[in-house]
Amino acid sequence: MSHYEHLSIEERESIWELQHEGKGPRGIGREIGRSASTISRELRRNSYLFHGKKAIYRPSTAQRKYAARRERCKRKVLLEDEGLQRVVERLIIEQGWSPEQVENRLKMEGSQYRVSYTTIYRWLYAGNYSWRPDAGRFQQMVLHLRRRGRRKGVNGEIRRQGRRNIPHHLSERPDAANKREEIGHWEADTIQGKINSGCVVTMVDRKSRFLLGGKVDRKFADDVTQTMSRLLSSVPPEYVKSITPDRGTEFFAHAVVTEQVHQVPFYFPPPHAPWERPSVENTNGLLRQYVPARSNLTTLTEADVQADVRLLNTRPRKCLGWKTPAEVFFGSLLHLT
Repeated sequence: MSHYEHLSIEERESIWELQHEGKGPRGIGREIGRSASTISRELRRNSYLFHGKKAIYRPSTAQRKYAARRERCKRKVLLEDEGLQRVVERLIIEQGWSPEQVENRLKMEGSQYRVSYTTIYRWLYAGNYSWRPDAGRFQQMVLHLRRRGRRKGVNGEIRRQGRRNIPHHLSERPDAANKREEIGHWEADTIQGKINSGCVVTMVDRKSRFLLGGKVDRKFADDVTQTMSRLLSSVPPEYVKSITPDRGTEFFAHAVVTEQVHQVPFYFPPPHAPWERPSVENTNGLLRQYVPARSNLTTLTEADVQADVRLLNTRPRKCLGWKTPAEVFFGSLLHLT
């Protein structure tokens, strides 16, 4: 490792004084504790011709030339490119992508831009973005953790989930669903805000991570059932093969959905086992960016929910090889960057 220190302005002033005393590079070097080659290089690089004849050395001029060279030697900051900066800001702020998703999707689409997610993070943490940190509903998108802790059950708390008869246990679900081999096997759940302000029904396809969502005013079985039937009716029949909800009371009217939507079977996991439905649990965590816990959902409209669902369905996923859920579900690539 080199321990060389660049000449300071004080040393340059000493060089100028000693040169005027008639000393050469060796003598100047001995006086200021530098090698003769350092002094010779300094005089050669930073002197200028006076009237095209005599080489003149001035400390102030030498320092300016040195500073200019240092500035040119600095590594170029990629995100100083306005075009790349606009792309990154749009994808992060408008689409809610993470820096890693931005990096890999640009690479996947063969974009003219290349930037690593670590570079984007450094740029964000340095506060170099042009939008205001409190810009609307996206203020915590990248700069803060997306998930917050959730209350756990108290020891001895009486839980009433899973006390009714269920048609099929999760162990009976087809291997094609367990192994994510085909589209059409859904996981279902609800996310709540403030008590008695409604909830959002979420359904996620296990293979593609494609999300269906709908607002309900009450977390009652009748309301949730009606919304599930409506959501499933919006996709092709061949893409409705099974549903895996939790054992919440809002799913107790599952037989109505089975009757209304292509005789789709329900498979229930054991009580208190959210890891058995990882796709919908993970997607709910992402949806919490837009529907925070304990928020008042009475002001949330169906149009708001569909806009949030659209953002998540067009966000690249690492588990999908940086494709989006919509691309995997519909089998066609989109140009998103």
